[in-house]
Amino acid sequence: MIFEAGFVNDLRSWAKVQPEIAKSCATISYDRAGIGESQETPLPRTGEQIAKDLHSTLRQLGVTPPYVLVGHSAGGLYIRSFARQYPNEVGGMVFVDAVLPEYLRWLRANDVEHWQELEKIGTESGDVVRAQWLGLEPTLKEIERSDALPRVPMAVLVSDQSDLPFKPPTAMEAFLRTQREFATQLSGAKIEVIAAGHELPSLTPDKVSSAILEVVKKVKLAPQ
Repeated sequence: MIFEAGFVNDLRSWAKVQPEIAKSCATISYDRAGIGESQETPLPRTGEQIAKDLHSTLRQLGVTPPYVLVGHSAGGLYIRSFARQYPNEVGGMVFVDAVLPEYLRWLRANDVEHWQELEKIGTESGDVVRAQWLGLEPTLKEIERSDALPRVPMAVLVSDQSDLPFKPPTAMEAFLRTQREFATQLSGAKIEVIAAGHELPSLTPDKVSSAILEVVKKVKLAPQ
């Protein structure tokens, strides 16, 4: 079980979820380069490079597939990049209020004020966050170009409350619509809309853990 945190979050964002999941299977949460206590890197912070970094780390640790990938927020983009590059190593996927290319395209075109606020955060929050922000567009294009995800057990968790500027009230209809459309594209994926804000792993850890464990039940994890 591999946990991928949100855009500016570190592994502590899974503190209320990971211990529960660890009762059923081996788990790994980590900090991307420059996040938390991980060292910075001059390499681009695109989804493709982030996935390569994670894959290399798993190999170095001797952690063998199949992997169940859990991605929160922008982590949802990064686990899609991982699944695109290493489809045969993915056993399941859980999207937790994940960032979707379709939604970001809508936000940029239809809610310029909040998009500019989001852009300001991305470009003015330090070198690491800025590097990830600059890697966002290549990541979106990568996913849009070829996003044939493996046919594995999946779940989609969605929060129904706005969070400025990523999910302003003016965009919630589009956010929920694109999440439902995304879930319908996934083979057999279960979608659950949760009455909470964006930080579902800390706000509703029981619901997040339950959804993850439902996927785990359907996946034969490699012995650790």
